[in-house]
Amino acid sequence: MTVIKAIRHAEIPLNKEIMRRYIAGRSASQEITEHGREEAEQMGSCYLSQNYKPEFARVSPAIRARQTGEIILSICAPEIELITTDRLHEISLGAYEGKDRNEVYTDEVVAEIQKKLLDFKLPGTESMREVAERGIEEVLKLGRLYPDQTGFIFTHYMTISTMVGQILGLSHSQIRNADIGNCSETELVVIDGKIKVSHVGRSLIDLAA
Repeated sequence: MTVIKAIRHAEIPLNKEIMRRYIAGRSASQEITEHGREEAEQMGSCYLSQNYKPEFARVSPAIRARQTGEIILSICAPEIELITTDRLHEISLGAYEGKDRNEVYTDEVVAEIQKKLLDFKLPGTESMREVAERGIEEVLKLGRLYPDQTGFIFTHYMTISTMVGQILGLSHSQIRNADIGNCSETELVVIDGKIKVSHVGRSLIDLAA
């Protein structure tokens, strides 16, 4: 049994309410905010107080995910190497990243989304199903590499929500609206080549308060 703690990155400017009108996607150069740093430090302290000892760690190529992972590991497990994998990257929205949502998601595009659901994608982008499949591939690989061990993956909202959605058979709407906040923990367990979901979007910071 391999226990994997999937951590969504800490806050970035595009996560703030005033910026949510813009499409984020990968936005790989976005750095975490000062509040995000505080979130990651608190998360690391929570794991330290629990005496949690991860035995491996993987991270998305995005700067915000690496910053989150580095801060958390520096507090609870500084000896663990943080290894980058493209499979944990956020959904790719290509040339649409940074654009106003209202300009991109016209009535015609919304109708196409409702028709294709998890298989919808704009030209040059990824579908939600494709994100889920690459994320699950990485989780299963970790299950094979680290049997009977536990560790972190530092990743993104859509990567986590689509994986959970595919594992649990959730609808497009349920995946889009999953409650997975910044610096939250979703626990995945790999047993005999199958993935089980222990919990989704748990805030250790709120639980410790």
